[in-house]
Amino acid sequence: MPSHPPTWFDWLTVLAILLGPILALSAQRLLDGMRETKKRRADIYLTLMSLRATPLHPDHVKSLNTLDTVFSGRGAKDQKVRGAWETALTHVNTKRQGTDEEKAAWDNRLVDLRVDLYQAVGQAVGYDHSVQYIKSHIYMPVFYGEAELDQLKIRATLAKVLTDDGLKVLVK
Repeated sequence: MPSHPPTWFDWLTVLAILLGPILALSAQRLLDGMRETKKRRADIYLTLMSLRATPLHPDHVKSLNTLDTVFSGRGAKDQKVRGAWETALTHVNTKRQGTDEEKAAWDNRLVDLRVDLYQAVGQAVGYDHSVQYIKSHIYMPVFYGEAELDQLKIRATLAKVLTDDGLKVLVK
């Protein structure tokens, strides 16, 4: 049998045999990364929505603090999420003070900013709930609210008692 030099087709076959598995693995890893990012984003949204009635819950706060990282892309939806978070964070970092009416206005503004944020995150992950839906479709048993207020009162009273102006103990 006469031997002939490899043709371009032979070289392409060898190249396909060598590169095929590498490219398939790379594509699989890329798809896995995209799925993981999508899952992280959806998890954040579900946490924020499920705890929107209790924004001081540690999981809610944790989700808020991961927004910048998880929604760090250059796309318009990610920028909208980061912008809404920045606006809400700026408001939270201003002092809540003044008359009761001014404090109520500050609180209402915070609720509106949080709803804007939830809406932006939802749209980024494929949910499109209205402002009214986000504000009104919340289940919060009265007991939970009362228990939370009781805890705040207990902490405030304990802090007052344990300060210099509170409990006085005379040692003889």
